[in-house]
Amino acid sequence: MTPDPLAQPSLNEAADEPLQSSLLALTIAADPTTGYAAIQNNIPVLRSITIVNAGASALLDVELTVDCTPAFASGERIRFERIEAGETRTVSPVDLKPDHHYLASLDEAEQASLQATARVKGQVAGHATRPIDVLAYDQWPGMRALPELLAAFCMPNSPVVDRLLAKASSLLRDATPGLALSGYQTRNREHVWKQVSGIYSTIAGEELHYANPPASFGSNGQKIRTPERILDGRIATCLDLAMLFASCLEQSGLHPVVLFREGHAWVGVWLVEQSFPTGCIDDLQAVRKRVASGELMVFETTMVTQSQHVSLRSACASGDAHLGDEAGF
Repeated sequence: MTPDPLAQPSLNEAADEPLQSSLLALTIAADPTTGYAAIQNNIPVLRSITIVNAGASALLDVELTVDCTPAFASGERIRFERIEAGETRTVSPVDLKPDHHYLASLDEAEQASLQATARVKGQVAGHATRPIDVLAYDQWPGMRALPELLAAFCMPNSPVVDRLLAKASSLLRDATPGLALSGYQTRNREHVWKQVSGIYSTIAGEELHYANPPASFGSNGQKIRTPERILDGRIATCLDLAMLFASCLEQSGLHPVVLFREGHAWVGVWLVEQSFPTGCIDDLQAVRKRVASGELMVFETTMVTQSQHVSLRSACASGDAHLGDEAGF
C-alpha cells in the first residue's frame, strides 16, 4: 500500500521525525537589549513566552526549552502535562539566570539570540527565535529600552567622588565659614546653590578635556566612563560629565536630573527637596516651569573643560538655552 504523502506523523512515532511546526505557536517577549546594568536592577532577560496550541486536539507531555546564544544566561526547561486545543499558556517571567562574570567582563556589545523550542513526547512541535543585543558592562542602551537605566551609571559611592567632595567641602569652608555639603538640611536655596558651586569649581579644577559623543547616542546609547576612568584619563563626553556631576550631587544629598536634547546631555539639580513624579519625563514645559520658579537649576557640564574658567552662572545660562530646543528635547 502506498503511503499518503500528506499524512501527519503520529505523536507516538520516532522522536527524530519532527512534528508539524504549526502545532505550537511560540512568541518571545523580551527587551531589545540586556546587559550588566539591567541584570543588576533585576530586569529579566526574557519577559515572557506565550504558547498557543494551534492544533485540533490536546497535546500531552509538552516540554519547553529556552537557550541563549552565546550563553550569557543559563537555559530553562519547563514542562506542561497537557495543553488543550486552542489553549494559550504564558510563562512570565522566564527565570533565566544570568552569567554575572560574563556580563561584567564584556567590553563590547554582542549580537545574541533567545531561542525557545517546544517538544511533544520528544518531537519538535514549535520554535521561535528573538534577537537581542548584549551590551558591554559600561554601556547605556539609550532610548531603545528602559532609558531609566541611566540611573545605574550614577555612582555616588565611588572613591573618586569622595575625593572630589572633600575638595569641594574645603572650598566651601574657605569661602563661607560654617557652610558644608549638607544637602537640603538648611532648607535654604542659596546654600544649595553654593554647594553646587563648590562641586562645579572642584571638577573644573581637574582640567578635564572634552570628547565628542558618538552620533545618535540618545537613541542608541553609549559607553559611560566611570568617575575613576574620567579622572585617570582626564577626558569625558557630555554624558560622562553629566553622570559625574550627578554622582557628586547625589552623594552630597542633593537630587540631580540628567537632561537630553538631540546629540547632547547636560545636568540639573533641585534647589528644594523634591523631584519629578516619575523617573523619566518628556514634558519640556514641566522642566521650564521648575527652572523659572527657582526650584530647579540646570547647567552645561562641558563648561568645566574650557581652558579658561567659566563661572557656574555662565554654565547655567548655557543650560537654560538648551531648554529652548523644543524639537530636540
